[in-house]
Amino acid sequence: MKFILLTIATIICASFALQSQTKDTVYVVQKDTVRLVKPKPKLGKINAEVGVVLVTPTYANALISLHHNDIFFKVTGAYLSQSYGIQFDLGLKAFVEDETYHAVSLAGGQVSNLSDEVTIGYRTYQEELLWTYMSVNYILNTKGFYLSVGTGYGRGDYSSPQLMLQIGYAYQFRD
Repeated sequence: MKFILLTIATIICASFALQSQTKDTVYVVQKDTVRLVKPKPKLGKINAEVGVVLVTPTYANALISLHHNDIFFKVTGAYLSQSYGIQFDLGLKAFVEDETYHAVSLAGGQVSNLSDEVTIGYRTYQEELLWTYMSVNYILNTKGFYLSVGTGYGRGDYSSPQLMLQIGYAYQFRD
């Protein structure tokens, strides 16, 4: 059993070493011919993102993000008839490769929702539920698919902690 595991590990290491020696040049063998596969061109740095995300701070939100090297500033929010909210993020990209980046951000925001209508006597009331929060989030953007997950703590009419979730599409503007 040890021999089999050692053989598999050796084959895997050899394949990585062989691949790294080709210097981004890939040769594909098909029957009796060999053809060169050109590497993909490198993408420029991300300057900005614009998109639409669901869930936090309101149900459907616009997203605008400005990037400078590995630091970014993001604003998400919307004003809907029964709800409005805004969130500001300051983040740091931890890993960037091709059209994908992973990041961590510190965010703050405010959410307001109108409660269901309550009738007392002849009057109808709607209470405004307000929550102001801070959160720490993990962010992933890969080829436009945008995901942000975190935990929010705050003051107001909602309990803490709350799950902070944004999922949607964000187009990456590049150099």
